[in-house]
Amino acid sequence: MKKTIQLQLPPQVAYNEQLLKEELALQLSLKPSEHFSIQPMKRSIDAREEV
Repeated sequence: MKKTIQLQLPPQVAYNEQLLKEELALQLSLKPSEHFSIQPMKRSIDAREEV
């Protein structure tokens, strides 16, 4: 089943496929033994300074 989700992640997670899969598994409450695939639709960095 396809599922589209939107996440805000730090760049070191967003651009590392293994860390990204781990974060998605946590967010979606998946068991570590479950296999899934990901297809990032868009990656962008917010260049605004935080106050």
